[in-house]
Amino acid sequence: MSTRLVGTEIDRNSVFTMRNLSNITAAIPRRMGVVLTLVAVSAFVTVALIYEPANAVDPAPVNPRGPIPAVLADSDGNTYEVFTPEEGGSIVGEDYSFIAVPGDVPSAYIVGVRMSKGGEASNAGMTHHRYTLAGNYFRIDAVDENGRTPSPAFRFRNPPLVCLPIPQHFFANIDSMTVIATGSEGLTQTVLNSGTRVQDTGLKLCAFVGTVPTILAVGLEGAPEPLPPTPEVVVEVRVVELPVTGGLAPNQTGLVLFFVLGMAIVVVGCSVSKAIRRRDT
Repeated sequence: MSTRLVGTEIDRNSVFTMRNLSNITAAIPRRMGVVLTLVAVSAFVTVALIYEPANAVDPAPVNPRGPIPAVLADSDGNTYEVFTPEEGGSIVGEDYSFIAVPGDVPSAYIVGVRMSKGGEASNAGMTHHRYTLAGNYFRIDAVDENGRTPSPAFRFRNPPLVCLPIPQHFFANIDSMTVIATGSEGLTQTVLNSGTRVQDTGLKLCAFVGTVPTILAVGLEGAPEPLPPTPEVVVEVRVVELPVTGGLAPNQTGLVLFFVLGMAIVVVGCSVSKAIRRRDT
């Protein structure tokens, strides 16, 4: 089956192999905005198609009414760059970036975005290890115009581009790398469509991110080496007899002596008392 494509943006010849005519439209990207016209069908199932640009045009992005703040802040005092429909927005760090072009933010909305480098990325705690994580985690946080974290997550009209540094020991496997979204708790793996780009700060791995907040890291295809087992903690309990302090507890011999001494005192006392009485009489 062959197709002939004509028009301003798609003026080229292409050949599609399809099982039925219903697959033809699925082979054309939705964002090309084209109109399909069936010209002829022969006995050999050769279909000539003419694609012409549609008249529909995306409306220009529009900022919300009123003044737009220069920065936004959350309840903890953290500041966020303001991304708008007409201007987009950008965050450029020492070795990472997050850039939205005009039209990425939905019209009549603004969003505050903050990107920061976290600790060392690892697969610890994950149940599915399709990719080995390395380098650092990168957090992209967001707030609405009131400084609150959007719930559900803020969704861009078109996904902005994020670029992350490539771990040094991953350079030998560039074709197997991708950007991984690890979820808010950092325990899951969502694979993002990624590619490498050369920037002023070197080679970067970039991907499109449609929702924020998110946590990102660079992943290499394939499960990591088994994590070392958690060392067993042995608690040794010793019973130590401490010397007796405080009161005295006499033994059996001492009790007998005390009893004899008491009896002697009683006998002597009685004898003295009788002698005194005799003398008086």
